[in-house]
Amino acid sequence: MSLELDGVEVPRSLRVAVGIFLVYGLAVVVNAVIWQSLSGWQEASDFPPAIVRFLGVGLISWGLLKRERWAWWLGVVLPSFWILSAGLGVVAYWALVGDEADLVIPLPAAIFPLASFVSLGVAVGLLLKRDVRMAFRKNGG
Repeated sequence: MSLELDGVEVPRSLRVAVGIFLVYGLAVVVNAVIWQSLSGWQEASDFPPAIVRFLGVGLISWGLLKRERWAWWLGVVLPSFWILSAGLGVVAYWALVGDEADLVIPLPAAIFPLASFVSLGVAVGLLLKRDVRMAFRKNGG
């Protein structure tokens, strides 16, 4: 199945990357709602950043489908920044906690960040593919 916008076919890799961004944005909001519900909404100030991230990936996705160059750059830079900053957070956590078993993050809580790393990495990888990069060149070449 092909998708055309403005008479030009959208590469499959780009469509998959956009889908990953949209699922990621929705997952961020669902994750925030779950964690806020479990905490009794004591840290409700953590919820607006999830909405901002959801709107951000929605805007990037829209721009990617419209083949806007700014969206390609944001689609590569922002997720890379999110992956790097979260990765550094994990490294800092491990460095501070060490071998103390009481503070280790349980596996269910670690699944979402791990899935986020992988999915955003895949989306960035797809945006870096030649066919997708070529779709954002002026005059198609």
